[in-house]
Amino acid sequence: FPVIPLFIFDEDILDNLPKNDARVSFIYDSLQKINTELNAFGSSILIKKGKTKEATQEFINALTIAEKKGYKNEIASLYKNIGLIYYSQGKTKEALAYNNKALQVFISLKAKKNIADTYVNIGNCYFDDYQPQKALLNYNKALTISEEIKDSKTIAKLYNNIGSVYINDLQDTIKGVNYLLDALKIKKQANNQNDLMIQFNNIATVYMDMKKFDLAQSYNDEALKLAEKSGNLEELLHIYETYSLINSSKKDFKKAYDYHKLYAKTKDSLLNIDNLKAVEEINTKYQTAEKEKQLLQKEVETKKKTTTIIILSLLAVFISIVGFLIYRQQRLKNTQQKQEFELQTAIA
Repeated sequence: FPVIPLFIFDEDILDNLPKNDARVSFIYDSLQKINTELNAFGSSILIKKGKTKEATQEFINALTIAEKKGYKNEIASLYKNIGLIYYSQGKTKEALAYNNKALQVFISLKAKKNIADTYVNIGNCYFDDYQPQKALLNYNKALTISEEIKDSKTIAKLYNNIGSVYINDLQDTIKGVNYLLDALKIKKQANNQNDLMIQFNNIATVYMDMKKFDLAQSYNDEALKLAEKSGNLEELLHIYETYSLINSSKKDFKKAYDYHKLYAKTKDSLLNIDNLKAVEEINTKYQTAEKEKQLLQKEVETKKKTTTIIILSLLAVFISIVGFLIYRQQRLKNTQQKQEFELQTAIA
């Protein structure tokens, strides 16, 4: 059976964001791309909006059923999903507890891909808790399994995660950037344009912080080529910002200002796109409401016609009954008069 992934937009988060937030649009567009890829495998992604507390409770309810039935794979997957919900809320302690439960079940099932993914989740929790050594331990466990099963996509992700630990927590930027470069090699083989432009821009940012401005410029140039080719405004926004920061660091304030203007212009374009989407959404809702209104009016008219027909039918039946009663009464009266006449004739 095909797996149906579920993505839930958290209403508690959405309510605190500006209307038509570009980040939400970017996430939604990314989900549509994922959905297109899943369609090739006979699956699709289910996108819902709700509150994480309610979603968590639904998962827990499902977990109770799975535990009663003894469905081990479903139990482990639900543990992992609940862990991800807690992680998204910043509750790393609870996230770790559920991911460790998931890990034990996946190990018993010898599900290597799921084991690796769960080690990644555990590593992420430790990374957010500023425990770099524990994060590295779990990332490396995931890396060993991913290399064994030749999961290049997860390997690239792990190289980035490990690189981030060295750059952000262990202050070993050289070692960290080497991991980012290793991830870039894998992404070049996969040739996912969106992944590549993000990777180029991330490396450019690291080289900028290292004050290696020429390298930062060259990697950002590669990111720019891909972003312009694909028309990815969200990533162009980050690229122009990086150019502005690079030139500002080099004391070339004119170029820094020029790129800042491009950044502002791109941001305005994104807002205009979001506003157009909002107008289209409102128009769609209006058209839907109008159609529903028309259907409702037709339904009311139909009900009126039906009611009229029923009333007329009842009236016809009533008239028929009354007519029958009058006829019957008159017939009885005639019979009685006839009998009286015959009696009078007999007496005479």
